[in-house]
Amino acid sequence: MNNLKILLAILIILSVTSISYFPTIENDFVNWDDDGYVIKNELIKEFTFKNIKKIFTTSFVSMYTPIAVLSYAVEYKIFNLNPHAYHTTNLIFHLLNSTVVFWLFLILSRNNKISFFVSIFFAIHPMHVESVAWIAERKDVLYALFYLGSMIAYLRYLKNFDQKKYLILSIILFIISLFTKPMAVSLPFVLFLLDYYYERKIEKRAIIEKIPFFVLAIFFSILAVYTESDAIERELLYSFPEITVFFFYRSCFYFFKLFMPLNLSAIHPYPNKIDGLLPFKFILSPFIFTLIVILLISLSIRFKKHRKTIIFGVLFFYITIAPVLQFIPVGQAIVAERYTYIPYLGLFFIVATFVQHFYDDYVKNRAIFKALFLLLFFIIVASTGYMTWQRCHIWRDGIIFWSDFIKNNPNSPAGYNSRGNAHFLIGDYRKAFNDYRNALKIDPNHIGASYNICILYKISGDYNNAITWCKRTIELKNDYAEAYGNLGDIFFFIGKKNDAKLMYREAIKRNEKFIPAYINIGVIYYYEKEYDISFRYLNKAIELGGRIHPDLLEFVKNYRSGK
Repeated sequence: MNNLKILLAILIILSVTSISYFPTIENDFVNWDDDGYVIKNELIKEFTFKNIKKIFTTSFVSMYTPIAVLSYAVEYKIFNLNPHAYHTTNLIFHLLNSTVVFWLFLILSRNNKISFFVSIFFAIHPMHVESVAWIAERKDVLYALFYLGSMIAYLRYLKNFDQKKYLILSIILFIISLFTKPMAVSLPFVLFLLDYYYERKIEKRAIIEKIPFFVLAIFFSILAVYTESDAIERELLYSFPEITVFFFYRSCFYFFKLFMPLNLSAIHPYPNKIDGLLPFKFILSPFIFTLIVILLISLSIRFKKHRKTIIFGVLFFYITIAPVLQFIPVGQAIVAERYTYIPYLGLFFIVATFVQHFYDDYVKNRAIFKALFLLLFFIIVASTGYMTWQRCHIWRDGIIFWSDFIKNNPNSPAGYNSRGNAHFLIGDYRKAFNDYRNALKIDPNHIGASYNICILYKISGDYNNAITWCKRTIELKNDYAEAYGNLGDIFFFIGKKNDAKLMYREAIKRNEKFIPAYINIGVIYYYEKEYDISFRYLNKAIELGGRIHPDLLEFVKNYRSGK
């Protein structure tokens, strides 16, 4: 394939992708982790060495993703909280990834049509919208760039083992990918898969050179389990046979959505049992999975020349998605569309190979068939791009986003609670209250909705109801530091300063890093002229990264210096 054709293919891919994802540029933040990573993340708001150090020693939203967070810090320095800038950056990274995918599969397949097919469907597949249109999922498009780059560097090394600089480059890119998202831990196994594809013998040298990759992968795997340990309890609600069924369901879900990306949702919750049993589609999934395996085996037997591609593609899919197949369960969703961002490349490779096979054997030399083939390909690309374009609008803002989720999951209290939060953020308290009440109708013990109603009553000045709902929240969750802090605020407003101090102390007891409690109790002691105690609390708040009023900050500085 000459350079002009390569350039033309890449331009087509980038143009189609840009059009498909154009709506994302006009989107806002959504109240789903965007606050934790960007809006309320104080560490990105001052680009200092101290904050950069903290970014690399802190987990965000239960994940260790310092490179992604660092990219937000750079953007905040330039664009502040302009959401369009963050969305544009995500799209730029996705366009870069689409180009790198084309390059990678051109090396692997040595076939321009296969690489074009894999790249364009990677670029515009609706299952990948979540990775691009969600600002908080910057980690997906960013880790993928370095992950794929590491693969390409390793392929260059396979061509000439004397050029160890490419192996070193592969390790460096792998490290950056790991610092961006722990899902990159699968790469060492993928490198062995590349050895298999290039028919390299698994000898001593091939194993030794991958030791650094495995050491890094093990370290970041342990780190990931540690930072995400708070999300492991959910599957304890299910028996071991049910957890096994979930594996088959996940596999079937991802295989089917490759070809039929319909009924998409930001969150796919775990199923509710009916009379103690999982829904029928879950029970059926092991049998459907068996049929898929039989189909793949049959294809590899029937088409021997493509057997290596089938094995490579399937193993690539399972190796790269293994960290989120939840053998070690994490998260609140049984499946997630963003998990397919890199793994689908393996399945795209298989499909592209058979499309190329069909084209060469039945279409290439027949003008009418060729015209029909191109027309069908255009229709598929156009319809896929249109589905992606439509899906991008779902991420317009928090209200549209959570309304779409509620449409797909009408019995989810979390959906109503989150949409209530979106209404709250724009000051529509009436709709927020209605959503919180709807969440409690579905689940009377929903902690978030109960706490949020307390907040609404506090804002409205109805302190009696606010106290009632705060106490109700604490009954539901005794270690809820925010609820104690909120009670402290209410007692302070109504003049019960001693009760307020007691509640702030209870909040700190539940969460030693709860900055507002340190500040507020410090303020009370300041006005009571208990300066020693006030300094102790305010200084602790500053140490934790809290911001306080300039007058109080001056007080703390003077107190430190003994003035």
